[in-house]
Amino acid sequence: MSGKETPREPFVEQQTPTELREPLRDDDFYWDGPYMVFTAAYHLRRGSCCHSGCRHCPYGDAELS
Repeated sequence: MSGKETPREPFVEQQTPTELREPLRDDDFYWDGPYMVFTAAYHLRRGSCCHSGCRHCPYGDAELS
């Protein structure tokens, strides 16, 4: 091995986003034909806007530019 080695970060097992989310509740969504529609309560618990033009967006981003 040569002179200087870069110290390595310790390995940390990372969780995938689905493992971090809590399961959906009955009042989080409803079905409109083949579409799953999320409620405003779900979006508020989610904590931020996803900028997808959701029907019940409480963050005011329902209209995409």
